[in-house]
Amino acid sequence: MITMTRAKSQDAVKLGKLYYKCLLETYAGILGEERSLKAFSVESCIEEFRRSRCIDVIIGWLDNQMIGFCEYCGCKDPGALKDTGEITKIYVLKEHQNHGEGRRLIHEAVRFLRRQEYNQAISWVEPANSDAAAFYKEMGFLPDGVVNRINPQTGLKQIIYFRNI
Repeated sequence: MITMTRAKSQDAVKLGKLYYKCLLETYAGILGEERSLKAFSVESCIEEFRRSRCIDVIIGWLDNQMIGFCEYCGCKDPGALKDTGEITKIYVLKEHQNHGEGRRLIHEAVRFLRRQEYNQAISWVEPANSDAAAFYKEMGFLPDGVVNRINPQTGLKQIIYFRNI
């Protein structure tokens, strides 16, 4: 079973490396040539965590190894209700998936969002990522059914999944 900690700014390098590895594992075979991860590098992923100072990130650890993380915040979508929080990233290394680690990370993020008085949580999911869609549905999130935005960095299409918390 994993242990969880809140990330600190000194975790940025490890988180960036983990994020990059998880991106490659997650999207291998999902993205066509017109949509790729060429916009990402280990360095860009590390820099993303350095800029954010690792605020609102929960890390999952197994035997002192970082195996996953979940990042959350107030909803960034200007059209969202003010009481809406957002799961911005959740990644678990492929070899540690399907053992409950992702569920535990989501539950912990939802707990922190509730403490911040959010009543609803959303997350954006690439429609072709059927594993993520199934995971969110299992966690009680429902898709709104509309492709709402395209990530300008990657060209990934995204659908909102939401649930009351």
